[in-house]
Amino acid sequence: MERVFILSCSTGNPSYDITEVINLADDERQTELLGELIDLRKLLLIFKLLNLNSPIPDIKLNIKNRDKQLCKPLFQDSKCVNEIAASLSKMLVEKRQGNQIH
Repeated sequence: MERVFILSCSTGNPSYDITEVINLADDERQTELLGELIDLRKLLLIFKLLNLNSPIPDIKLNIKNRDKQLCKPLFQDSKCVNEIAASLSKMLVEKRQGNQIH
C-alpha cells in the first residue's frame, strides 16, 4: 500500500459507451468518435517519441521519503504545479489515514 494511491470512483452516465464506439455500433457519431480516439492515440505516440530523451525538471518539493518517490514524477509540467500539489496533498492525507486503519 506504500506504493499506490487509492482512487475513489463514482457512477456516471456517459453519453457514449466506449465498447460501442470501439466496435462501431452502426452509428455515424460513434464512427466520428472512434476517428478522434485514433487521432489522439497517434498524437500521444508522436509526443512520446519526440520527448523520449527529454530531461525531467528537478522540482523541489516539501515531501520526502516514499511520498516523494511516489509523487515527484507527476511534476513534469511546471505550468500546473499548484494544481498537482493541491491534489497530491489531499491524496497523501487520505493515503496516510488509510495506512493507519490497516
